[in-house]
Amino acid sequence: MMPAASSTCTGCGCPFKFGTFFRKESPVRHADYFTVWIGTHSKSHGYGFNPHFHGRMLERARDTNATAVYYAYIIAMLARHSKGIQDCDVGSPSLCEHGADFVRENEPLILDTYALYANHTAAVLGRAARVVWLMEPDFHQYTEHTQRGGGLPHSAMVRLFVAMVKRIKSHLPAAMISLDVSPWVQDVAKWMAPFLQHGSVDFLHTSGGRTTAGSARIRAQEPGNLLTWSALHKMSGRGLIADTGYGIGGKLSTDPALDNDWL
Repeated sequence: MMPAASSTCTGCGCPFKFGTFFRKESPVRHADYFTVWIGTHSKSHGYGFNPHFHGRMLERARDTNATAVYYAYIIAMLARHSKGIQDCDVGSPSLCEHGADFVRENEPLILDTYALYANHTAAVLGRAARVVWLMEPDFHQYTEHTQRGGGLPHSAMVRLFVAMVKRIKSHLPAAMISLDVSPWVQDVAKWMAPFLQHGSVDFLHTSGGRTTAGSARIRAQEPGNLLTWSALHKMSGRGLIADTGYGIGGKLSTDPALDNDWL
């Protein structure tokens, strides 16, 4: 789980920054940023903020002058822990069928969980911390026709996104927000436009790992994934965060075609 990001730029000279997934005993002590998934479950803290995991990452980032980055997979984690709903490429019942209904039925819980993490983060790093939030990997899946009861309208997704960001910034006003862009979405520009118009999106990120560093295409190994890194930057004007180094279900990828160029 080794995402890397370039900051927003035009033309040549884009700076490249390296980040790594936080582990308590990781040999990587210095990186531009450290990442963790939030909404993960523990016996002591449920799906809430875990000071022994999330808190330790924030402390490592603070002590090494790195940026803290959250994989804010709150909807999926809550659905998994409370309803047994799996990621679309992991099992059944899946988020591609039951995700939209979960959102409709649990929006207050989703928003409260965002506020909970932001509040605890501010307590560790201070309200001025520029924590990066990779918002809801696979967010697009809740709009799809496979959803029982119908997918969520695009306008409802934008409204929910804005509400989640508002909860974060009520505790962390300097937080930086990244919008998920799944590379298999056919009309990415149309999907992104209403989110970008709200002005709260600082970055774009890919999701699901399995990205190809040695190709112009984000997922060159998968048919139908035609989106390129450069096109994504040009159509948005945002910096990109590349989510890489692992495969389905967050497991470490052993495919050399995916990892060697990143490593």
